[in-house]
Amino acid sequence: MAVPVTPAAIGAFLCLLGLCYQAHELGHHLFGGIVCGRLGTVSLSTFTIADGCARVPDLTTELLGPAISLVIAYGATAWLRHRPSLPAFGLVFASYYHLRWVPPMLGGGDELDVARKLGFDHAWVIAALLFLIGLSPVVIAWRAAMTRGRWWRVGLAYLLPLPILLEVDTFAGRVSGPGALVPALSRIELLHIPVSLLLVDLALAVGFAIMSRRCRATGGLPSERL
Repeated sequence: MAVPVTPAAIGAFLCLLGLCYQAHELGHHLFGGIVCGRLGTVSLSTFTIADGCARVPDLTTELLGPAISLVIAYGATAWLRHRPSLPAFGLVFASYYHLRWVPPMLGGGDELDVARKLGFDHAWVIAALLFLIGLSPVVIAWRAAMTRGRWWRVGLAYLLPLPILLEVDTFAGRVSGPGALVPALSRIELLHIPVSLLLVDLALAVGFAIMSRRCRATGGLPSERL
């Protein structure tokens, strides 16, 4: 399977990363509304559960986001094993589950927060477990990329989400909240989701469709020509 490194391929991957990130956050938000009986709030990068939610629904809501990311990563892995393809390869890394070990090392992340609420405050243990859980999809993706230069191509796919994820709070502040670029849209909500956030999700979906079509139109630019 050729793994192209072109503007169209990178653009499609970044749009897919944004969509997977939103699946994670909106999963938190909507599931929390179901188990708590009322919706909390959500932004591009965070969610807040409704006040007064009981302990068990609170914990399960916090774990649902990582669970969605895990399902995306391992679902894409199964797809790769069955039929190697660029969308499956992209989803492995766009799920960003392979980087779930980074937030605990920085003192944050859903998994570490839940562990602390349960009385377990060993960030390095949580980080190590998450690294091991996220390793298998990366190995399968590397094996599927039987192409020249696959080490640096897979390495790029592995690391590319990192700077985006580290700066996502900055982006979030421009989409909703006091510093939003279009405050009027951020104040309008649907299911307690700012309309400005839904428009970003729509733009990501359209961007992914356009960039994917361009990538297919060029035949993916086989890696041997790059």
